[in-house]
Amino acid sequence: MGTGADSIEPPETWAGLRALIDGGEPSDLQEEALVGVAIRGEVAALVADLRPALAPALADSITREVFIALQLDRALQVAAEALSAAGLEAPVIVKGYAAARLVYENPNHRVGVDIDVLVTEEAFDQTLEVLRQTGFRQVTSSTLKERHGARPWEEELAWVTEGGSVSLDVHRKLAASERFEVDHDGIRDRAVALDELPWPVSHPEDTLLHTALHMATNRYWVPLKSWVDLRRLLAHEEVDLDRLFERAKQWRMRSALWAALWVCERWFPGSIPPGRLETIEPPWGVRMVLKRGLGEDGHRPIRGNPRGLSSQLLYGPLLSDDLRAAVRWFGESARQAQRMASTSKPG
Repeated sequence: MGTGADSIEPPETWAGLRALIDGGEPSDLQEEALVGVAIRGEVAALVADLRPALAPALADSITREVFIALQLDRALQVAAEALSAAGLEAPVIVKGYAAARLVYENPNHRVGVDIDVLVTEEAFDQTLEVLRQTGFRQVTSSTLKERHGARPWEEELAWVTEGGSVSLDVHRKLAASERFEVDHDGIRDRAVALDELPWPVSHPEDTLLHTALHMATNRYWVPLKSWVDLRRLLAHEEVDLDRLFERAKQWRMRSALWAALWVCERWFPGSIPPGRLETIEPPWGVRMVLKRGLGEDGHRPIRGNPRGLSSQLLYGPLLSDDLRAAVRWFGESARQAQRMASTSKPG
């Protein structure tokens, strides 16, 4: 296998890191190499806990992660107090911040730079207004608005302090594309309350599906920490594969889930019981193309440039569960291109 589209380290080094994280013992790897990939994979604190001898070399990265975690916790507290005072329903925390609380003994072993939350369509605008009045700054990228129109599917708000800023991403839905039919009401109904948080987090099964969905919509260009989330969520006691696969069918994301789990099983052997993936696998031709395209063993699994037009045209249809979904994707892509062209015209 190659080294991956953006890897500078050999695949063996990444394989060794994954083995360490999954409870194994990488052989014949220098500590310096493990430190480098741990930082690039955004798993420094987790690796330092598993291999204490590496902690001094990872200290700077861990310090930054802990500082970010404190900022995120403070931003969440401020936001929760503001929405509660305004009488608004508590959002549901989703994606990485939820995974950190569900499948890591120490949430600081899994730190991101934002908190993603899901609100109802009806509460979306009022939630944004209250948070802006509280001091959050709206920083949604112009590119996102150009692609998805004046009312994007999420808005990014920054919480700025003297030490830097973190983001609170407010979603009215979890995917821009209508080819996926995410059950947002179900996510809210199944959300889990945790004593240490002011807002509930998405159920482990929904967190797993959202992780796979996020991977698919980013063409699997995600850091190693996201694959560790997936691996650990699969092992969660409340994740039932039959329910998971049925919900993936309802959300029209079986192909997207299959691709993510196929990579996860290859990188973390034993993630899925033998024979279970066959129940959601796409047609043979699609399966073969996805396996070839996601066959790298370095930093990320995807071959080539995932941001290029060719990748977009390839993975968009391949990760659609049926012809209707593929047609929706082509229509959405055409409208996005038209909007971006119109907003980029001079004058």
